[in-house]
Amino acid sequence: MHKTLLDPGHKGFHGLKKTMELAGAKKNPEGLVAKTFFAMERIAKHAAFECEECGDCFLSENFGFCTMGGCAKGLANAPCGDAKPDGTCGNEEGVVCRGEQIYLAAKAEEGGLARLRTTINNPRNASLEHSSSILNYLFGKDHTMKNAIITIGEDIHASIPKHGAVMRELHNLGEGAYENDSPQLDYVRALIENQAAEGADYIAINVDDFGDSDPQLSVKIMVEYVKLVRKWGGMVPACIDSSNDDVLIAGLKEWYNTDAPVKAPLVNSIKTYTADNMMPLKKDYDFSFIGLLMSEEAASAGTMQSVDDLVELAKEIFGKAMEHGFKAEEIFFDSTVFPLAIDMPMQPGVAGYTYRAFETIKAIKNDPAMKGVHFSMGVSNCCRDLPGRRIGIARAYVQKAMECGLDAGIVNAAHKFGAKPADPKLVELVEAYAAMDGDLDKTNDAIELMGEFCESFRK
Repeated sequence: MHKTLLDPGHKGFHGLKKTMELAGAKKNPEGLVAKTFFAMERIAKHAAFECEECGDCFLSENFGFCTMGGCAKGLANAPCGDAKPDGTCGNEEGVVCRGEQIYLAAKAEEGGLARLRTTINNPRNASLEHSSSILNYLFGKDHTMKNAIITIGEDIHASIPKHGAVMRELHNLGEGAYENDSPQLDYVRALIENQAAEGADYIAINVDDFGDSDPQLSVKIMVEYVKLVRKWGGMVPACIDSSNDDVLIAGLKEWYNTDAPVKAPLVNSIKTYTADNMMPLKKDYDFSFIGLLMSEEAASAGTMQSVDDLVELAKEIFGKAMEHGFKAEEIFFDSTVFPLAIDMPMQPGVAGYTYRAFETIKAIKNDPAMKGVHFSMGVSNCCRDLPGRRIGIARAYVQKAMECGLDAGIVNAAHKFGAKPADPKLVELVEAYAAMDGDLDKTNDAIELMGEFCESFRK
């Protein structure tokens, strides 16, 4: 019964999901249908599993045992450090540890112990407490939530202060640093494994900061990190990220320097003026790429480009990509993200960067000649220099960008951007910037909302 109704690979799962959707349980989780379903579920699961109505159920991961009802601490992962050697609980005298029961159940199942060893449950979503865990599972609201956009994990980036500091410490360990055990290497491994566990579709690697004084150093270090992602990324492909073509090429070649099967990586980025150098690699190495919408003139002089300019760049990149055998779905465009905090036009009648970015997404995604391409953004840049609520702002930014056609992003995979609703007030702020087409009143509206937002953080 459990497999028939709750296994996504079974027709019964999709039948139950569709039935509950049609009955209104998804649209109205507080409605009669959802409440009635939850009441029946609560009675059955409490009797069978000591259910505590957490709303985010781990029964399948824990071999049929609830760690809320049967664990004194209600942990997602049992046992805890208080468990006794004889398998009893250290907090409740004479009670068998829930971790011991899970272990015995896993041992009794073919392949169970191997599955148990590799299972690390994410924290429960506390906001789902006292709601139907079955409905939450059916509709992707619990810990099994999928990413709403193609997620490019951003954590392996040398410019992120904390991560970059550890990456430098690791490099300074010298010969064997990327093979020999060390706290620094463990840290990097955790960054890679955590992003894979959070459902990242790609794991980005950017080591350009190492090449400030010696560009060749970035080439060497990129090769090392590509090896680490290939080793610990759990088959999640790398996003090889650099402004230096030599670094991109070295990373791409190293990705395929193995006899093991690997998925095609993502190369970030190719511009109109680097396409002739990078795209011919497609004949020897399978990869997708991010096409950065920036002309050589804009890159060197910092000149402003209109929506029409950006769309023309996209068409040029798309045309060259088709000539080299790329499919539309292997192309991701990126118009760059400008921080909201400083997105203030310096001249009257000039549109803001956010407006141009969002309008560019619309224009490209609605162009039938480029049907099937993706659009990606380095989302974290939008909230740079803001006094607080940065994750909230980023979530609102993604929500608004998705309305325009955004379907990918370089983000923190754990935040599930696009899947969780954004704060309406923060969406209003982003919408104000997205509307800044050069009209003075719209610009003033955005500035006023930003002022109110920043003022709210003053003590």
